Amino acid sequence: MPVSLAAPRRRARTLLLVATPWLAMSILVASCTPEPPANAYSAEVVENFQAGCRRGASEAVCNCALRRIQQKWTEEEFRSLEARLGDEAAAREIAETVAVCAGR
Repeated sequence: MPVSLAAPRRRARTLLLVATPWLAMSILVASCTPEPPANAYSAEVVENFQAGCRRGASEAVCNCALRRIQQKWTEEEFRSLEARLGDEAAAREIAETVAVCAGR
């Protein structure tokens, strides 16, 4: 008596049809999740940055800017740079780092 492969193929096809959207969604969510910052900052620095930033920008822009800053500078380096904000070079360096966030 010949063995039919139709039922196992149907199950495999059904599994593939069900699993594919979930796999695609998982990949999409993983790619949209921001990577953790290279340099974690203290809550005080994050809160101060967000409070100042939110006076003139959206939450999305401020979050993006903070992530970019944390990827580039340690907290100590950022505090030093922040202390020199009156210096045109320091202000320009920060502005160039966060410029990609302006469109958010």
